[in-house]
Amino acid sequence: LKDIIDDWIVSCDYHMGKPMPEFYNILFTKCNIKPEESFFIDDRPDNIATSESLGMKGHIFNYKEDGMDRLLHDLRDCDVNI
Repeated sequence: LKDIIDDWIVSCDYHMGKPMPEFYNILFTKCNIKPEESFFIDDRPDNIATSESLGMKGHIFNYKEDGMDRLLHDLRDCDVNI
């Protein structure tokens, strides 16, 4: 994934976390991105719900159940170049 991800933030670096909308706003600012141009990957539905409420595309990632195939499919469906 590191080959296709431009940037990311880690919640412990900011002493806050998901699903707090402020955490996502830090991401938008730090990475200089618009929510609608973003693809958010997480294993918790509540975090995906917040990301989608802010305009991001979201994917619930469960490697044990889905492996990489479903993630890669969803990325392609959202026109993410991989």
